[in-house]
Amino acid sequence: MKKQNLFVLGSIILSIFGLMLMSGCISEEKPTKRVMTTEKKTTSTIKETTLETTTTVKTTITSTTISHTVTKDISDLALKPSDLTGNYRIKDRGPRLRSDVDEEAIKFGWKEGYYIKMERGESLSDITIIEQAISRYPCDTISDVLHYVVNKMKSMENVTVEELPSLDIGDESKAFRMKMENDLWGELKAYGIIFIKDDIYETIMVSGTSTDYEILKEAAKKAESKIE
Repeated sequence: MKKQNLFVLGSIILSIFGLMLMSGCISEEKPTKRVMTTEKKTTSTIKETTLETTTTVKTTITSTTISHTVTKDISDLALKPSDLTGNYRIKDRGPRLRSDVDEEAIKFGWKEGYYIKMERGESLSDITIIEQAISRYPCDTISDVLHYVVNKMKSMENVTVEELPSLDIGDESKAFRMKMENDLWGELKAYGIIFIKDDIYETIMVSGTSTDYEILKEAAKKAESKIE
């Protein structure tokens, strides 16, 4: 019973983070051609008679825009215990199904997801939990999802959410500290990082009775490096 209460904060935050389980979009535009027409004037003199001719020169410029597509299986983007500093063990992992995510995620075009939970520590006074949620979304909505989640997190009741300094992770990222008062355990604290890279949306969170933000940053950078 105590252990269940210990993880209340993680469960509440993860219900919000469930929206962020995204990955995988392809957005390719065909090359577009722009034709520039310039006029070149040449002057020549023949027997004191000046002739002016106009030559039309066509220049074709081709510009191509292609969004990078992550071809790895979504499960291959998940962290492993060996990716982390410390003796972590896997507690839960598997694919995310449509029934696991928020209705808003479906509206944003959620395609598939994956989840893993790892834990270290033996006593209730020294437990660290790291959770990672990965999702695949269309390229044209993935940034909107990140902004939606940020706004939703800040409006959570009974949980204090404070934004931390920006991190250089992915194409765009946000970091947060979350605190909640619990009758049994007092103040519970967790840290979370959300980021998008290419067509992948990830949420990584550290919670428990022992939380280390530096380990979370390390995990987020390792997770980013798996996206190719």
